[in-house]
Amino acid sequence: MGNNQRDGICFSIDERRRKAGGRASGWFARVLGAALLLAAFGLYGGGQPAAALPLMGHLFGNANYGDGTPDVGVQLYVSKVGEAVNTFAATDEAGNWDAGALPPGEYNIFYSVVVGEGTARTSTLLSSEAVQLSSGEEKNVLTTLSGPHPQGQVRAMVRTAEGFGKGFLELSPPDVEFSSDFLDPNHKEWFSVPEGAYTITAGSGVLDDQRKTISVPVTNGRVSSVSIQLDPLPISAGVSAHGEQQLLGWLNQQRAQWGLPAGVSSVPFWSDACAAHDIYGVENDVLEHPEAHARAGSPGGAWAGQHSILAFGDGWGPESNPWNDAPIHLNQLMTPNLLYVGIDDTRNYQCMTTWPGFTRPEAPLGTIWTYPGDGTREFPPAEDAQEQPTVPGKEVGIEGVAGRELFVYEQGPDSTDTPTIISASLRSAGGPTAVRWVDKESDVGGYLTGGIIIPVKPLKPFTTYTASVTLAPMTSFSAPGVVPETTHGWTFTTGKENPNGSWFESPEAAASTRREVGAHYGHGRVIVVGRNFKPGQVVLRLHAVKGRQRSRNGALLARARANSHGKFVARFRWPRVRVAFRVYQGGRFTPWIYTPSRRRSRPR
Repeated sequence: MGNNQRDGICFSIDERRRKAGGRASGWFARVLGAALLLAAFGLYGGGQPAAALPLMGHLFGNANYGDGTPDVGVQLYVSKVGEAVNTFAATDEAGNWDAGALPPGEYNIFYSVVVGEGTARTSTLLSSEAVQLSSGEEKNVLTTLSGPHPQGQVRAMVRTAEGFGKGFLELSPPDVEFSSDFLDPNHKEWFSVPEGAYTITAGSGVLDDQRKTISVPVTNGRVSSVSIQLDPLPISAGVSAHGEQQLLGWLNQQRAQWGLPAGVSSVPFWSDACAAHDIYGVENDVLEHPEAHARAGSPGGAWAGQHSILAFGDGWGPESNPWNDAPIHLNQLMTPNLLYVGIDDTRNYQCMTTWPGFTRPEAPLGTIWTYPGDGTREFPPAEDAQEQPTVPGKEVGIEGVAGRELFVYEQGPDSTDTPTIISASLRSAGGPTAVRWVDKESDVGGYLTGGIIIPVKPLKPFTTYTASVTLAPMTSFSAPGVVPETTHGWTFTTGKENPNGSWFESPEAAASTRREVGAHYGHGRVIVVGRNFKPGQVVLRLHAVKGRQRSRNGALLARARANSHGKFVARFRWPRVRVAFRVYQGGRFTPWIYTPSRRRSRPR
């Protein structure tokens, strides 16, 4: 229906004039205002009345075929004769259509349908007619059609197992050439296709959902409605997550502590899938994302492995997590728009989903978050980054213990945007500190959700630092909006000294030197000796990056225990050939290469 609108005229009198003129001035203003208002409507001084705007009419109707059967999907083109006024409409299941509010006049209505398949589809005109629409008229047009019927419609609704997120629909046979990569926000999609038998396959892309296929018969001119509920990918019977709610609480506590949005929720069957993948690691003695071994594998566990950050060793605590010394992994864990996770800690294997849970509502364009946040305290000053397949510092020439790495996130036009760093600086009262950085333009950019600033040397303990970063403009082909070049500054204060670069270091560890590893050969075994480790278990795993050993990368070689002095001895069977391995303890690893030659083996 049309909207009745009223022209408005607003007058204002300068406050200073009102005060100066007193009551007489106010009376004159009121009389003048009234006269102008009457004149505007042609009611004063013998003026001619203004032409009244015509009322809009309303054009609607019903179209059916000769047998009285209504069809959905008949297309209408409504055009006003002699003027550039036109609109489109289509019939619903009852044959009804509505062209909405239109100005009075003569209109031509053209009825057409789409016939054919794939690229051979064409629009066929069924009939046309002229109608007269008067001012304020409710015009109901009844039409009988003849000719081909319109194609049928498939209206599909899909619900993910999670109850949120988007997915895809595929309609086959393939030559129909209809697919939808993303459902609309209401989880609905529709296809217009020729009469026939079809199948619809639904899925959810990155979510933990099993694809489902159903059959759909389609009749020309009719609607076939289907509803599809997706189920989680299966895992082994009896598998469930360990410590889900406690780990989730610690995650939110740490995000809030360092100035990132908390309120992250768990998806229980994501956590169960993480547990399935951790059990896969336990049963096969590997730490890897894909499930390449048949033993203890499952579709749900494989999904978790491919969409999670993983660790082996010391687990969670109120102020620590398995990835505190793994900056690329921690960069994902602290991502501001992380809202849902699956999380598990089973027998020293840790798993937490990241990418599927980046669904927090978008913040205003240009919003910047940092890790650590502005004004935070007790930030460990040093870091010896330990993670696979690489560490950020290696890309910019930083090896070993350096300053604790800082993260910068920015809300761009698209939810997947990550910032590009133009420049960065860090300084304390004692002067500037040299920094380097990596971002989406770097080789590790595909793993990152934010930029990383790396102090070249360890920071000073109990010192307040001021950081500054300039970020490049952000635009997107898939979303509106532009974020201009931005400079952002913040401060944070470091905590106690940690010279070995671990997140937490006891006084004994802080006083000791770096971990040491050596290896020699004897009696068909590689004998590994380690020093300066924490008392407790250590694990040796193969680390082959090429050659025939690559398929066994991550395989367990040996377990040992470091004594109260931090020393351990481990042995594993191996031919007298070169072998690369890593010694894991406390979520960190020490790499080593044994080379059977006159030269001593060396660190990697």
